[in-house]
Amino acid sequence: MEFIIKTLRTLFFSLDKIIYGFIDDVYGLLLQLSRTSIFTQDTIHEFSERIYALIGIFMLFKVSISLINYVLNPDDFIDKEKGLASIVKRIILALVMIVLVPYIFSEAYEVQTIILEENTIMNLVFGSPSSNDNQLPSQSYAESAGSKIQFTVLYAFAQPNYDDFASDEYDLLSCRETYAKYTKDENSSRVGEYKFRKLPTYNGNESTESRFIYELNPACFGEYDAATDTYVAGSNASNGKLLSLFEKNDAATIYQDYAQGVAQQSFSLFFKKNVMIAKETGEEGRYFINYKFGISTAVGVAILYLLLMFCIDIAVRSIKLGFLQMIAPIPILSYCDPKSGKDGMFKKWTDMCVKTYLELFMRLAALFFGIYVISLIGTFRDVITGEVVSGWTVSIFMIVGVLIFIKKLPEILKEVLNIKSDAKFTLNPLKKLENEMLGGKQLIGAGAAGLAGAAAFGSNAVTGFTNNKGLAKLKAIPSAVAGGLSAAGRGMVGAAKGEKFGKNFANSYGAAMQAKQSRADRVDDEVGWVEMMTSKAQQKMGVHTQGEKVKAANDKLQAIQDSYKAMQNAAVGNDRTKFKATIDKKEIEFEGIKGLEKFLDEVKKTTINRNDYATDSEYLDAVKKQQGRIKDLEDAKDSRLNDIAIGATTTGDAATDQAIKGNYQQMVSTANEVNSITSSIDSNIGKIDISKDAKTINGQAKGVSYQVSGSKAAQHATTVDQYGAKKGQK
Repeated sequence: MEFIIKTLRTLFFSLDKIIYGFIDDVYGLLLQLSRTSIFTQDTIHEFSERIYALIGIFMLFKVSISLINYVLNPDDFIDKEKGLASIVKRIILALVMIVLVPYIFSEAYEVQTIILEENTIMNLVFGSPSSNDNQLPSQSYAESAGSKIQFTVLYAFAQPNYDDFASDEYDLLSCRETYAKYTKDENSSRVGEYKFRKLPTYNGNESTESRFIYELNPACFGEYDAATDTYVAGSNASNGKLLSLFEKNDAATIYQDYAQGVAQQSFSLFFKKNVMIAKETGEEGRYFINYKFGISTAVGVAILYLLLMFCIDIAVRSIKLGFLQMIAPIPILSYCDPKSGKDGMFKKWTDMCVKTYLELFMRLAALFFGIYVISLIGTFRDVITGEVVSGWTVSIFMIVGVLIFIKKLPEILKEVLNIKSDAKFTLNPLKKLENEMLGGKQLIGAGAAGLAGAAAFGSNAVTGFTNNKGLAKLKAIPSAVAGGLSAAGRGMVGAAKGEKFGKNFANSYGAAMQAKQSRADRVDDEVGWVEMMTSKAQQKMGVHTQGEKVKAANDKLQAIQDSYKAMQNAAVGNDRTKFKATIDKKEIEFEGIKGLEKFLDEVKKTTINRNDYATDSEYLDAVKKQQGRIKDLEDAKDSRLNDIAIGATTTGDAATDQAIKGNYQQMVSTANEVNSITSSIDSNIGKIDISKDAKTINGQAKGVSYQVSGSKAAQHATTVDQYGAKKGQK
């Protein structure tokens, strides 16, 4: 069990290292996209010049219409909104806005840059440092936000294992608080409610441009020794609980990596394999770090995915803002029309500019708020008792709730701030293309077709190469190509219909894989394609197949046995004519077969007790005589029934005699049919001798039934029909 846990820790550590390593890169890409504009000011200026001619025509047309309107409606000339004074004022304002808009956009981009570089939104969520001399400098550290996300999220899943070490000499409950608290009595630097310290100097030079880091909780991590740049237990015996745990198990060096990484909030420093697998000595030793692997991986994937979706949205936003700036002269000059300022083109353009500009910040606010909540994992409290609520189940559901809330938060902010926007944020990139791109559904469908084809080809090829050896592997190529073309073809049909990506891929790939499995099953069952198609055609045309003949033979064999049972039932119920039979060398008279059966039951119920006999030999002779008597009675019964069937005797009831004769004749006729059918199925199946009595024919029918069920030819014929009946079987 321990081996499995250690293997899982190592596996998920490797996955988390990769996933969380990408978070910093993707966040950097997000920042780069937010600062990038596809349209330069020169491009916008050139485009604007090309539409000035159109604007001039528009203005001339507008003035002409206004003059004509004043002639037709003189009262409008002095109207406050439609009058000449209002139009002149609006024209002047429009000309001023044409000049100012490029500067407004430029300043807006500058404000955006400042907000991003100073990590303003992240500081609002996580708490911003002050600028006093004795506090953490408020320097530009936008690029560090990616590493901040890495550490904040992952540290929530890799903290000291204080639950397992809560009741012994290593009481790690003090490790619930990671950083040292600040009190007003202390002459110490602080950030918010926590203390911090300056990074040490090396060779007289301050490291990393005078960066400051948080000061760790000494009760858990020990005291920091600036001389050695390490954490030590110090003079206070109650300090350094976590440090003592590592030291006793010869892992002090590992502990220093972890402690320095937590203090500097460095993902690469604290998240190391030797730290995550460090444990007490012995087979039953406990892990020092409570690494919630699996959950951490899922959350990391979700955060990375969320950032990628933000990158797409921000790229669209950048192009959208550039386009709005390029067409600015048109809506600005439309402001000359009084209606445009209220609910016309100018109003819509202005609203769109504001909404598009704010979308970036709302996205980032949602992201940082979600990360902040995830960082609180392990500190959830019961709203009634105030106690800390722990447990993986609670954490998982809370994380799922956080991720769903991150998706919805931008929409919530828009609603609260009364910012209406047509843009919907979705975590599904395919929906973005399907819903927002020209021909998106068909393009996505074609992509699904190609992906399904490639997946089917790869799956068939891998299976074929794995299951075959040597040159036989080449046989997998045609199957792989056929499977790929089948899936791609189905996918293209789905694309033409406008099916969604997921549905089209699932249907196409699933159908191809199902066809592949069906072919594999058919080959395993040694059913040839030609004989399967022959059976399929015969079934459609109503021609009897070999499989149907097998079924017919089984049905007729059962009918023979049913007819014999009907003969017996009729005779037992109605045969009361007296007849004599030799039983145990004595002639006995019976009242029909019914009387014989009554006597037979009495014989069978007679108990032969060993104690009634002097010797074993006498006892065995008695048992043998009873068995002989039972056989004689059963033979007499069968002989009587056969005599009635062939008309040699009578039951005394004409209707019963006729029924028994009819059943016997039916047995003979059906046996003839069975012989004809079985000979065409398998020559090794025996024949039913119709010249024999009814009992013999019935017994032979049972034997032939067993032979049919065990015949390979009969089984194959049935299997061929089953494949022929399958819809879409290839």
